[in-house]
Amino acid sequence: MSEKTEAPSTQESSTPEIKRPGEILRAAREARGWTQEEVCQKLNLLPSYVPALENHEFDILPGKTFVRGYLRTYARLLDIGPDEIMTAYYHYFAEQDAEPQHSPLQSIKPEREESTWAPKIMTLLVVVVVVGLAVFWWQSRNPSEVVAMLNDNNAPIAVDTLDGRTILEPVTSPQATPNPEIAQDPANPSVTEEEATADAEATEVSTTQEAQATTEETPATPETEETATDQASAAPENTQGPAAAANAQNKLVLVFKERCWLQIKDADNKTLLSGIRQQGEEVTLEGRAPFNLNIGNGGGVRVYYQGEEISVAEHVRANGTARFNVGA
Repeated sequence: MSEKTEAPSTQESSTPEIKRPGEILRAAREARGWTQEEVCQKLNLLPSYVPALENHEFDILPGKTFVRGYLRTYARLLDIGPDEIMTAYYHYFAEQDAEPQHSPLQSIKPEREESTWAPKIMTLLVVVVVVGLAVFWWQSRNPSEVVAMLNDNNAPIAVDTLDGRTILEPVTSPQATPNPEIAQDPANPSVTEEEATADAEATEVSTTQEAQATTEETPATPETEETATDQASAAPENTQGPAAAANAQNKLVLVFKERCWLQIKDADNKTLLSGIRQQGEEVTLEGRAPFNLNIGNGGGVRVYYQGEEISVAEHVRANGTARFNVGA
């Protein structure tokens, strides 16, 4: 007979199963005969917190820290060691209890506000440039613009005669438009009778013929004829031409070759003539010598004194004006 040997069965040691924390707390509560509402009152918790702890519904509780605190407090109330409850809690809910890792906060630097000075500086620069250009334009203006009012063709010319009458003569349309300038620096060179006599000996014949030819070729305007008629009553010899009219004492004759502005005063500082004269006009003046002549266009007029022509060319300045005395 063969004997059968049975191998001894190995007994595997098994670790006792760890209960969940909610089950441990529920069993201890029921053993004491307490309801969930009574536990909530003893722990001063909301009515829903004790059922959530026993049913492991930790999501409705404020957070993981509060869950661990409630479990320890509940265990002490039931005379259970807090370590036992926490061991069961970490055994089943260690992953859920892990705090989420937060990335470190990055310091956010506030963006620098765009400077508000840039528009103000640009505006200030524009204002400075405009003011500078205005000052430069003002300083660079031509001084001759000051006498632009003298070129007003619509203004009448006032002529004072020897007998105290004032004749207003409108200016005819200009044939040439030069811009006469008033002399700025006073210069009063006197012309002696000896120099005038010496010049007259060489130019008397030619001057007389030219003056008479100019008078015959230029038709007199109605205003000029009226003025000549008034002056003829006081000085009949003036109707014979510039040379004949100048033979009288202290008479000044002017024959205009071009449009010209001038001002003439006598020894009493009385203004005998002031204004613009046109080409072809002839004016005879009487007064007390010496006469002061201020001519804007020195090359546009011939001057006769006591029948002799006075040289205007030697008194003409670089700007075309002439200022001198006659009959000193």
